[in-house]
Amino acid sequence: MSERRYELTAADYLSIARRRWPFLVFPFALAVVAAVAMALWIPPVYKSTGTILIESQQIPDELVRSTVSGYADERIQVIQQLVMTRENLLRIIEQYNLFPGLRNELAVSEQVDMVRRKVEVAKVIGEAPSRNRATMAFTVSFEDGSPGVALAVANELITLFLEENVKTRTARASETTQFLKQEAEKLKHELEAIEERLALYKQEHSGALPEHLDLHMKMLERAENAVAELQREIKAAADERRFLELELSAIRAGVTDADSAGQALTPEQELVQAEAELARLQSQYLPRHPEVQRQQAIVANLRDQLGLASGEPGPDVDGIAAAESIEVARVRTRISSLDNRVASLRTQLAQQDAERQRLEEIIIQTPQVQRALVSLERDRENTLAKYTEIQSKEMEARLSESLEEGKKAERFSLLEPPLKPEVPIRPNRKKIVAFGAMFGLALSLGLVFLFEMMDRRVFGAGALSHLIEEQPLVVIPYIQTREEVAQRKRMYKWVSLAALLGAVAVLLLVHFLVMPLDLLAIKFLSRLG
Repeated sequence: MSERRYELTAADYLSIARRRWPFLVFPFALAVVAAVAMALWIPPVYKSTGTILIESQQIPDELVRSTVSGYADERIQVIQQLVMTRENLLRIIEQYNLFPGLRNELAVSEQVDMVRRKVEVAKVIGEAPSRNRATMAFTVSFEDGSPGVALAVANELITLFLEENVKTRTARASETTQFLKQEAEKLKHELEAIEERLALYKQEHSGALPEHLDLHMKMLERAENAVAELQREIKAAADERRFLELELSAIRAGVTDADSAGQALTPEQELVQAEAELARLQSQYLPRHPEVQRQQAIVANLRDQLGLASGEPGPDVDGIAAAESIEVARVRTRISSLDNRVASLRTQLAQQDAERQRLEEIIIQTPQVQRALVSLERDRENTLAKYTEIQSKEMEARLSESLEEGKKAERFSLLEPPLKPEVPIRPNRKKIVAFGAMFGLALSLGLVFLFEMMDRRVFGAGALSHLIEEQPLVVIPYIQTREEVAQRKRMYKWVSLAALLGAVAVLLLVHFLVMPLDLLAIKFLSRLG
């Protein structure tokens, strides 16, 4: 026996096919029929899709800037959440009678979830990372077993997206305007309160305002000069009154009369005259002045002559003269006038000194008042700047709101309306049948290979020659019996039936997957005619 492996020839493969044809035909036919049945049994799903275009703002941003900003993806997601609310989806389910056979079996939340799974929102054109004026679009799709329902619901969703976009943008612009208006009112009240505090503070410290500082400094200088002048005048008046008192004492002692008559003075008269001269010198010079010291020595000598101790009062002037002369009355009048003048000067001095002190206090308070005013003015300027800025933003928000209401801002527009689908998106019947055919072919070949491997018999002259390593003299073909012939005829009938069923399946595939048979016939006849 040969140890080499026998290589099958084309005749051997043909012999195997004739011998194992039931394992080739029936599994393949069953797989194809099962695939066709499955393709026809799975309910079709139709998808209707509409495209919405996001148009950029019609008016340049440099003129009017919209207050509704953000990336397109974010806006689409927000609007999708608003459209896909439970209330809207339940209304759509009721309006278009979705899930007619499952309405009583499914909970409301399950129905809503099923609708959400049937809706698809997809971006068509990407947007750059930075916000620009690039145009983009997105699609809204709905899937259903009925093409009419898919179209109707897709149209409803498109309408909701368009309406919700307008409503959302208008509401956001209006909310922005109202917010800025409220902030402007708050800042206005705050500004009025600061201005009221500022006016009240200026009123309370009207005398110590910084803008009056130069005037107060000049007034203080004039007051100080006036005080010094009044003090000098009071001192001069006091000196004059002291001299008049001495003159009055001399007159009473007869000093004046004696001098005018050329008579010798008595020691008492000399003492009075010396003391008057001493008083006059003391009013003019310091105590260490030689004239003052000399006059003091004269007064002391006269007192020694009269036997008067130092500090003892001098002679009684009233006793020297019995009656006052006209000169005495004149001196007294001058003294009285000086007293009145000194009193008036002291009153003026008190007034000027009080005015000086008041001005000094005002000048001292001025820096504090200035700091407080600077703080209030700074608060007022800051608040005014904020108020002006908010007013400007409020005006821009009002323009933006008008822009949104006039549909001149960024908007959604229907680019492609949904169409009634003609071909279901699934199941893919061609793929199912093709997969069934490939599976049937693989199954048939696998069964044939399995049975051939398990069969230990020798088939064919070539295999026999390889086995015995000798060529047979004569090859007699297989002679069938009557029973085998009858069995073969029955097999032909089954094969014919299977072929007929296969033809019917092919026609069904063509009718449902390619083109209806009536249309195909009309098309074929039109080409022939």
